[in-house]
Amino acid sequence: MKRFNNFLLAAALLLIAPVIHTAQAAMHHLHGGSPLHAAACHGTVIQIQNALNAHLPPVPVLPLPGMPLAALVAAHPVHIQHIQANRINNATANELWTPLHCAAWQGAADRLHALLHSPAGGFRPFVILDAQTNWHWTPLHLAARYNHHLAIIELLAAGANPAAQTNLGTTPRALATNNFAHQAVQTLDDWTNFLAAPNPAALPPMHLAAQTNNTTAIRILALQGIDLNQPDPNNHNRSPLHVAVMHNAIGVATTLLNVGANPNSVDAFGFTPLTYAAPFLAAMAPMNALLVANGGH
Repeated sequence: MKRFNNFLLAAALLLIAPVIHTAQAAMHHLHGGSPLHAAACHGTVIQIQNALNAHLPPVPVLPLPGMPLAALVAAHPVHIQHIQANRINNATANELWTPLHCAAWQGAADRLHALLHSPAGGFRPFVILDAQTNWHWTPLHLAARYNHHLAIIELLAAGANPAAQTNLGTTPRALATNNFAHQAVQTLDDWTNFLAAPNPAALPPMHLAAQTNNTTAIRILALQGIDLNQPDPNNHNRSPLHVAVMHNAIGVATTLLNVGANPNSVDAFGFTPLTYAAPFLAAMAPMNALLVANGGH
């Protein structure tokens, strides 16, 4: 009897499964999300790439309550296709979110990177870095509000505006400060300070970041494709890693190596970074250990 009851339960589940799926799909459409939104909010990089490659059209969401879709399309035929149609209606906040907002809210730096840099040539209106919700929140506002410093780095590297304001005049930094998101504040300040840093010696950007001990700037510059191993012609062709080692800046050296710097770059004298650290084994033990562990010689 027990086995028969289990069989009936399994059969019932099989029968109602399509109903559950349909209800889930209806819920998805009611919230105005597209497959790309779902992937950005709760999915994976692979799912984002699949959504892009599939050219799946999103479910349209009206940007203005009560405005007829036909009137909207007539007034903004391009914008409805390339901007408003790619927003998601967040039922809790009653706002319109792009897939970038979704990934920033989650702090999913890898998904943000996929959205920003995917080679897919199809439907890509979400690459509007400073797209605003009803309350004028950009993706950077969300990343700052929820203290997602790696997401902030991805957005800043892509060119997001740190001075963007909400409808209340609040910048991402102010929003982070108001919500005690200390790491977000530090990340935003690091980038602002780097951009404003005096550079009388005309140092290349990565060298300037290394010399000013700005690991946030190093990560952002690396994402922007700045050469990690660029020799400085005004400083014996030394690389940024040479600069970090000669200042015994272990955090800077670690960051440079983590983002792909060559541990064996050579300067005009043929010296590697380890050449400068090795004679000071006692005083620079952590630096020596770091370079050796990363293949330095």
